[in-house]
Amino acid sequence: MIGIICNLMIPGLGSLLMKKFFNSFIQLTLSLAAFILVRTVFLAFFGLILWLIVWLWALVTGLQHRKRCKITQRSNAV
Repeated sequence: MIGIICNLMIPGLGSLLMKKFFNSFIQLTLSLAAFILVRTVFLAFFGLILWLIVWLWALVTGLQHRKRCKITQRSNAV
């Protein structure tokens, strides 16, 4: 659950906590690129679009990890 919350605040940070290093590196890099684009006046629209895409990707990554953990816990309980 903490990974999902971290991913919502800073995309890629929660993925790093979930030990998905490749995904977290790409998400953090794209988040930084989106932040830089938003800071420029001319490319701010593209930065916002990129931020939204990365944010949704991070959210899906967190939800998939949570789903896998629940399935693993159920199979271990039986």
